Amino acid sequence: MTANRAEAAVFFLALFCFFGSKQIGDPDFWWHLRTGQFIAESRSLPEADPFASVGLPDSDSAGRQKVILKGYWLSQLIFYSVYSSLGFSGINLLKAFVYTSIFFLQWLIMRQEKVSGVFTYPLIALAAYVLFSYFPGERPQIFSFLFAILTMSLIEKFKRDGKAPYALPAITAVWANTHPGYFAGAAVIAVYLLGEGLKLAAGATSAMTKERYRMLFFWGAVSLACFGLNPSFSGGVAGLTGAAQSVIRTDISEYMSVFALYSEYRIAGPLVAAGVIVFLSVAAFLLNFKKSDITHVLLVFCWLTGGIFVFRFFAFAVILCIPLLGIYLDRGTAELRERVMSGAARKRFSGAYHTLLAVALIVMLFPLLREGLFLRNDYDTSDFPAGAANFIEKNSIRGDIFNHYNWGGYLIWRLYPQHRVFVDGRGLSDEAYIRHLAVLAGDSGQAFGVGGWSGFLDSMKLNIILIPAIDKFSGDIFPLVFSLMESAEWRLVYFDDSAVIFVKEGELNRKLIQAFNMPKYLVFNTVIAEAERGISMSPGNPKFYVSMALALRGLSREKEAGLYFEKARSMLPRLRDGQGSGH
Repeated sequence: MTANRAEAAVFFLALFCFFGSKQIGDPDFWWHLRTGQFIAESRSLPEADPFASVGLPDSDSAGRQKVILKGYWLSQLIFYSVYSSLGFSGINLLKAFVYTSIFFLQWLIMRQEKVSGVFTYPLIALAAYVLFSYFPGERPQIFSFLFAILTMSLIEKFKRDGKAPYALPAITAVWANTHPGYFAGAAVIAVYLLGEGLKLAAGATSAMTKERYRMLFFWGAVSLACFGLNPSFSGGVAGLTGAAQSVIRTDISEYMSVFALYSEYRIAGPLVAAGVIVFLSVAAFLLNFKKSDITHVLLVFCWLTGGIFVFRFFAFAVILCIPLLGIYLDRGTAELRERVMSGAARKRFSGAYHTLLAVALIVMLFPLLREGLFLRNDYDTSDFPAGAANFIEKNSIRGDIFNHYNWGGYLIWRLYPQHRVFVDGRGLSDEAYIRHLAVLAGDSGQAFGVGGWSGFLDSMKLNIILIPAIDKFSGDIFPLVFSLMESAEWRLVYFDDSAVIFVKEGELNRKLIQAFNMPKYLVFNTVIAEAERGISMSPGNPKFYVSMALALRGLSREKEAGLYFEKARSMLPRLRDGQGSGH
């Protein structure tokens, strides 16, 4: 094994270990896992909601529901099969393998163009940072990420050697059954057909021959047709249109722009990463102003623009653009590097660079291996109501649950069929989602009429409320928390660092209330724990400090509360005590 290959092997091993060490934390993972179990046990795809969520159905979202219920079946079956054999460690192993494969394909594309490691490894590390930080691997979308770079790799290979991409139709057929993001594959193929067609029409010197273009067009068309080989295709276009118009979509952070993520939630990472990639893209193509391939320019422009304005697509932008940036940065600086560095200087620089890379890999790997984090067999309990679900199971609490949207999938996994949830991350019903927001807002009449939120929950026969105390994105305490504290009909029976459980007065819950009823002000302990996590994750968001101050005030800790109010005022001068807190 050569030194370069050994270096690459260690680099990818480090990435594999790094991605295999991240705890499961995606709220959608759970309903995918439960659906995979349903498919495996019933040996059929769901025709209707197999978990009978309590939320109100929509009459105008049949296409979207078909995509959600059937569009992920193969990846869901893979997830459940891996989990049933290897547990959560198996899921982490799968996640690490897929992401490392993505990075390997990026490296391979650059290696075939003889890109220097000076560009290859830092650029792949940038991609790894974005994916690790913002795109958890325990979702079917990771297969779309893998198939996107694989599609690009095959087409790039065809451009170099002219050999027919026989594997492309098979890839698109499998892709179509793992994740509805196969439309991204159609976009990649379409950009290549357009770009190469424009070059041919303009008579560019880099254009492929007509015969080769006809071959590309044929295999591209066959591959596009293979996207139709899935059980949700007939509802696919309607489903995507419905998703674009969905009320739920407007509230999901991954559909926001990188600018909105920063302005609304003070999440700066995506904006910084986008800025770096835009800068590198401009530099790469300016350095090769007369030699840039229009197909590559279109690919980078389309995906980078889409990723900036819809963050969900930013992963595709990073995955597809990074190899091209490496190629063009290497080409554009080759002459400059040759002039600036003599042979001896280049050798010294290379030695220093490889030493630095080795040290960085050791620093990254050592704590993971020392603390036994690699392929851990658990999940992040701070993100999910694990303790609350245990409490419900242990005490055989009866009834259906009003829950937070992000927790629906987890509760389906833990508590179905003994308990049904009101709403979950599948987003099958806009109406249910809207009502869920109105209840969290403690709406006393505008959305529900006489009886307000409590009367609505009575009409839906929901006698358990299981929610977090704080909106983890905005930092506000949910107004429903204050409404529950003021209500004589609802009793606090459980709280921990992540969740609170209130149950409705009545014969059904009489024994439970007698055993576990507790003072409602204890909810503020949950608020404090959640606010501390929010401050650590988003220290620039003043609302977490306000929520912390309100909780401390609720526990009569006025001096500490004043410090947090003062901190919030320093971040947002117009803020007054309690303003924007949701109370």
